[in-house]
Formats: sequence, structure tokens, C-alpha cells
Amino acid sequence: MIADNATRVRGNFKEYCDKVYDEHEALLVTRKESKHLVLITLDEYEELKKAAENLDYMLKLNKSIEDAKCGRVVRMTMFETEGDES
Repeated sequence: MIADNATRVRGNFKEYCDKVYDEHEALLVTRKESKHLVLITLDEYEELKKAAENLDYMLKLNKSIEDAKCGRVVRMTMFETEGDES
């Protein structure tokens, strides 16, 4: 990860963007009052978002498995699970 302050990034924005994109290097933009930012490519952002969604799904799945192992289940027939379409 590369880091620089907001003033230098603003003055060399194109160069920093090219470096982030071409070298797949995240850019930490430091600002006053700890209002720091990170600049990454769209592809990297989408990968992180997908990974977070997958993690959330896995946590829910693990909780469901644990609930089932502990007997915290509700038994229903296939017909009971269908919504009322009237």
C-alpha cells in the first residue's frame, strides 16, 4: 500500500490513479482528523464486496447448522412452506 497526504494526491491525481490501476496498489490518502481514505480499483472493490457477502452468507449458514444441531428447528411439510397465493 502506498500512502500520501491529500494535498499531494490532489496535485498528482492522474499519476496516483494510474499507479493504483496499473500496479494494483491501494493508495492510503491521509487527511486531518483521521479522516483517511483508501483508493482501489473497481475490480478490487467488487472482489472485496463479494467476499464480504460470501462471509455473511457463511456466517448465516454456520448459525443455521448450529441451530439444527441443537434442535432449534421448526418442522414443516412442503405445503406448509408455500406462501398464501390467494
